[in-house]
Amino acid sequence: VFDYPRDTLFQVDGIGAGVVLISTECFRAVPQPWFHGAISAGEDIHFCWSLYRNSIPVYCDTSVKTLHVPNTPVRWHDEAYFLESKEKSEAWYRSQRGAA
Repeated sequence: VFDYPRDTLFQVDGIGAGVVLISTECFRAVPQPWFHGAISAGEDIHFCWSLYRNSIPVYCDTSVKTLHVPNTPVRWHDEAYFLESKEKSEAWYRSQRGAA
């Protein structure tokens, strides 16, 4: 996702569950198993689909800043890193379009 609203709360179809706040009411409304995965998506997305099927909205709050530990010892994946990577990727794609 390259473009998203910064520092605001907005509704989403689904979201990764790295850092989440889930109301206990969700667990009362959604039948078990709550977290199960498949080849098509992980358990976090399946949980979001279960919420959707039960008319429970899912939100993302981009004002909450967290860190993501990468699988490599390079650095933390945070919003600043994402924005820097996004800029490099967009520049690379622009250069490739011009080279064709």
